[in-house]
Amino acid sequence: MKMSRMLNGIFWILCSGAKWRDLPERYCPWKTIYDRFCHWRDDGTFEAVLARLQLRLREDGLMDLDTWMIDSTSIRATRAASGGGKSPGAPRGFDKPRYRDRNFIERCFGWVKELRRICTRCDKLASIFRAMVCLVCINRCLQADFSDKS
Repeated sequence: MKMSRMLNGIFWILCSGAKWRDLPERYCPWKTIYDRFCHWRDDGTFEAVLARLQLRLREDGLMDLDTWMIDSTSIRATRAASGGGKSPGAPRGFDKPRYRDRNFIERCFGWVKELRRICTRCDKLASIFRAMVCLVCINRCLQADFSDKS
């Protein structure tokens, strides 16, 4: 069974949002692809591929690690430093760096939700949904312009 057909089948499921059983036969039997997907999900293959792609993007200067490492702690610290933790009636000013971070996060949610499987959240298991989100990130990384470096 060709690996590329299996991957294309998995990405078809991700993009279409269809049930596994509705996978077109041209990709392979749905059960075979689903079993392979579960194997790769469980053994960490998707996370390893994503980590390698992100490393390559950073090496090529196409991804800034600091931009991807926004977490709730840094957002809270920025908010507290700008006076956002004060009383509800306190006047609020426009904080350009904070707005830029918010804009980045909203754009990330936007491109993650472009794929139907994610925006409909049809997966019942958190592990499957997490693997699908990882595949969305892989898909996004693959759209970057890699240099000719080996």
